[in-house]
Amino acid sequence: MQSQSPKKAPKASVETQEPPFVIFIRAFPPTIVGAMVVQIALIIGVLMIGSVFLGLALDKQFGTRPLLVLVLPIVGTLISVFLTYKLGMRTVAKSRQAYLKWKEAKESDDQPNVASEPQPADPLGAQIRS
Repeated sequence: MQSQSPKKAPKASVETQEPPFVIFIRAFPPTIVGAMVVQIALIIGVLMIGSVFLGLALDKQFGTRPLLVLVLPIVGTLISVFLTYKLGMRTVAKSRQAYLKWKEAKESDDQPNVASEPQPADPLGAQIRS
């Protein structure tokens, strides 16, 4: 009989992986995404309601009853799609900056900081007591 030595499992990495939800929240901060959603809702609402009322007013002025009420909301929809795209791209850029900043801070926290000088326990204590 041969004696079989148990196989050693490879050591787990010291670096801990964040849960996917945490990474998602860091990649798309709720404040940035929430601001984008509110802006898009306001833009679409103002464009749709404004285009209908503007169409009614212009139709009454020029006597072209259904024409401008139908055309202006379509134009407003196209404009809102374009503005939604622009806002989305701006939000993605802000979210990416926030994620990279978080990732950089996390990586700098993981690395030991040997060169830094020890900080005093009470940095304002000397100023307050004098």
